[in-house]
Amino acid sequence: MKIQSISITDFLAVRSVNISARVPVTVIAGNNEAGKSSIRDAIALALTGELCRVSKKSESHELINHGSTDKRAEICIETNVGTFSASITPRQIKIGVGEYASERLTYLLATSRFARLDTNSRRALLFDLMGVSAKPEFVKTKLLERGCDATKTEIILPMLRSGFDAANKEAAQRARDEKAAWKAITGEVYGEKKADGWQVSKPEFDEAAIVDLEKQIDFINRERLPIAQQTLGALNQSWQQHQDSLQRRAELEQKAGMIERLQRKLGIDQTDLERERALIEDMRGRIKSHTPTMYGCPECGAALYFQVDRLEPYPELPEVENPVTESGIATHEKSYALLESCVNNGKRAIEEAKKAKAQLEEINSTLGDAPAPGQIDAARESAEKLQAEQQEKRRALDALKSAKTAAEQADVNTKKALVAHNSVSDWSKIADALAPDGIPGDMLKAALEPINERLAYSANIAEWKRINIGPDMEIYAAEEGEQPIDYRLLSVSAKWRADAMIAEAISHLSGLKFIVLDGFDVLSLKGREDLFCWLEELALQGEIETAIVLGTLKSAPNLPSRVNQSYWIEGGVIENQKMQEAA
Repeated sequence: MKIQSISITDFLAVRSVNISARVPVTVIAGNNEAGKSSIRDAIALALTGELCRVSKKSESHELINHGSTDKRAEICIETNVGTFSASITPRQIKIGVGEYASERLTYLLATSRFARLDTNSRRALLFDLMGVSAKPEFVKTKLLERGCDATKTEIILPMLRSGFDAANKEAAQRARDEKAAWKAITGEVYGEKKADGWQVSKPEFDEAAIVDLEKQIDFINRERLPIAQQTLGALNQSWQQHQDSLQRRAELEQKAGMIERLQRKLGIDQTDLERERALIEDMRGRIKSHTPTMYGCPECGAALYFQVDRLEPYPELPEVENPVTESGIATHEKSYALLESCVNNGKRAIEEAKKAKAQLEEINSTLGDAPAPGQIDAARESAEKLQAEQQEKRRALDALKSAKTAAEQADVNTKKALVAHNSVSDWSKIADALAPDGIPGDMLKAALEPINERLAYSANIAEWKRINIGPDMEIYAAEEGEQPIDYRLLSVSAKWRADAMIAEAISHLSGLKFIVLDGFDVLSLKGREDLFCWLEELALQGEIETAIVLGTLKSAPNLPSRVNQSYWIEGGVIENQKMQEAA
């Protein structure tokens, strides 16, 4: 991109600047706070829209020069690809960026910007700069060439749409997930060497012993133990029946022994009953002969009685010693009923006693000997021994079966652990392949060759220490055969030279052929001569169309060349009388 003219009015420290860039290299010099950096910031604002010294557009009015009479800043840059402009008022900012505007310009306007990037951002910039493409099919081929698992490769390919970093993180996360799965299976922290060939310790067990024990237990359960339990049960039942018979015999003996007593009592009760019956009959006869039946007169209620066939007034009866009364008869009738009940009960008791005697004779005739206590104890001991033997064999069988289950589970867990380990290896291999030093590194290495070749080319022309960008995206300075020096350890002037050459390489490879170099006054006189010789050579070769160089000097430099022109700025104004143009 070739700048043809620059016009800046009332922007920061600039009051009025008009530059006609008729040659490739334009040098602008001046004292401190003369407006040099303001020119650089004005160019950056017009070309890229970058505000530089304020962070918000609402603050852009602060970029207007404080001495501006109309409170407006204007920037206009004419180039061979279009016009770039910016206009700032207290209320708004308008930026007219041409179609040629490129984000890469920001690295040409502030040459230290690339060095300030982190490694990922540097890598992304160089990928974009060199047109390196990470198409899924290409990456798939590279992954398979590295021996990555085909199925897992297909799974990770969609993540490449978000970039190598996203795909790498996804593969790494899947590897961590598989490590967690391996730990869940094994109970141990995953280690690559540990996991390789890891096996669960398998307990020993004898399958034939399991079968034999099952047969022995079955035989005990089906034959030996039932027989022993039946024998013990029969003995216990026989003993209990004998005890019940003895108890019954004692009860029957007691009942049968009461027959004679019951018979004597029955005789007495029967005699008393007969006597009571005769007494009651006598009393009833006596009460009938001495006392007529009394009737009441229906007319007057007088007491009457029948005298043969007529009613007569009821006579006053003479007093009788021990007269018979109805209540007395009732008392004897109750006694009679009680005696009658006793007679009946006695007869029943005698019948029951006789039955008890008959049953006693039957029990005595059938009662045998009870099982001996030692016989029952022996049967019980035999059954208990069989139960103990059964339990012991059951425990032994359970132990063998547990060992068998553990052994089988050990095989399962060993296989699961192997699958998880293989998955860890597969995903780790993919993650490594997608890591910055993997396939992207290989691609970047190819992409780095052009920029490093360009850096070597510039270092050779300028006679400066060679700058190289490594695969790790770190910047180093070193001549061939020397120990590389990290960019961070370089001096201020060495960093300035490195930044300048990197910016020029980006300019060259992007085809912009444009660069702004601010602060060249950090260089020694010899360094400045090298700088302008380098730029002159690039301009003569047509490899740079516009280079704007700014620095703090006591006066405008004398640059006798047909590719250089210089301007002196003071108080924010370019002094044309001090301009020196190349012959």
